[in-house]
Amino acid sequence: MVSAVIHGGCYKTATSTIQAVAQKNRERFLGTFGVLYPKTGTRANQGVPDPDSVAHHLLFHAARTAAEQTGAEPKSSFDNLRAKLAAEIQKSGARRVFVSTELLSFASETVKAHFLRYFNRPSDEVAI
Repeated sequence: MVSAVIHGGCYKTATSTIQAVAQKNRERFLGTFGVLYPKTGTRANQGVPDPDSVAHHLLFHAARTAAEQTGAEPKSSFDNLRAKLAAEIQKSGARRVFVSTELLSFASETVKAHFLRYFNRPSDEVAI
């Protein structure tokens, strides 16, 4: 099992800079520290000039959509991303996974709780 660190910093608190550093140093973080900044569920931050400013916004959007759905639904984007994330974590051999999206900072408690479901199986400890 691995531990997970979820960075959900508010806007204008250097979150994009943290994301750019994690993206630029992805291989070093994994090789030296055993920390995975996953590719799953990422996209470039819009309006940020640094192309390495990449956040896990797609993970957030899928969790929000899944949290808002009611009734039996076909396999969702959330389920697909959760499986893909678990596979990426396992393949990497990482001891810790680090994800970051400032979209969590103003999300409802229901959406935040659903976002945490990404880490139910691959993690034994989650820090936010």
